[in-house]
Amino acid sequence: MRIFLYGISAFSYWLSAPTAPAKIDHVTAGALRNCEPTPDAVQYLAECFPQIPQPYHVSVSTRTKKRLAETTLHASTLPLPGKPFCRIADGVYAPIPELCFTQIARYLDRSELIKAGDALCGTFFIDPDARNGLGRREPVTSKQRIEAFLARIPGMTGTKAARRAADHLIDNAASPPEVFLAMVLGLPHRYGGYQLPDITANKRIRPSRKARFIAKRETLVPDVLCEAARLDIEYDSNAEHASPSQLTRDAQKRLAMEADGYKVITVTAQQIRSKREMRNIADQSHRRMGARLRVQSAAFRQEHDALFRMGWSFERYHRRAWLNGGQASGNPRTEHSL
Repeated sequence: MRIFLYGISAFSYWLSAPTAPAKIDHVTAGALRNCEPTPDAVQYLAECFPQIPQPYHVSVSTRTKKRLAETTLHASTLPLPGKPFCRIADGVYAPIPELCFTQIARYLDRSELIKAGDALCGTFFIDPDARNGLGRREPVTSKQRIEAFLARIPGMTGTKAARRAADHLIDNAASPPEVFLAMVLGLPHRYGGYQLPDITANKRIRPSRKARFIAKRETLVPDVLCEAARLDIEYDSNAEHASPSQLTRDAQKRLAMEADGYKVITVTAQQIRSKREMRNIADQSHRRMGARLRVQSAAFRQEHDALFRMGWSFERYHRRAWLNGGQASGNPRTEHSL
């Protein structure tokens, strides 16, 4: 019994996976040959991965008119390079994150696709048992790996949209709000962003000797850094700033960054929701670069509004009952994290 996840269902898995499967669990596309899911396989999938919403999106090797309850079948007929699938449970396989990104490019609009790609390249996963609904992991892929994979499958449906979105991905975002911050500040005007250059997330930097003394550490990791503007934007999550020791470290980090000539702006969950507040941050950033903020795209207003309607939440990719299940364990979830 084998079943292969596809597209949105695979993304639901990757978004909540604490680690990537080992290389030994990767398989070639040949493993998909003559594989058609059965009702028992679908039931087994539901038991293994209760977070994945129905209908399940599943790959099959040939086009078929077969119907299966709560399941949408997708024919995978093109040859795929390397080992594009990995075993995530006995008999259950998922496309590797790079292939998953290409598959969802057929169904998501540009901004949602960029947000999804940033999550795949990020250092967080959805964990309803965690205090803030998030766990930490090594990224399951990267912008570079996605771009390299897309270069190997030029004829696959979704590749063009995936390639356009991949141009704007960032690595190492540590939370959904950080993904959203980077998108609002860094995307081009025509995509609804403020087009700040050199946006990075959680890039480890080595400050000056003076700053290291202030910070009492050898390196610093700004949440969202715009190096061209010498701007460090810190997302202030109440869930992450509860302890006195953490508050002290944050204060030391801010003073150290300022000692090296960076402007540090702290953004709260309430501010990140506000188009006016984010405009103010973008204004400050451009002024630090010696320029005025001049939006030069007729599409900006419409795309900017759409970006804020989208927001940072990934809740729609998981079953609500699964997301709410973590609260039963005594870990109240903060509203901003997912």
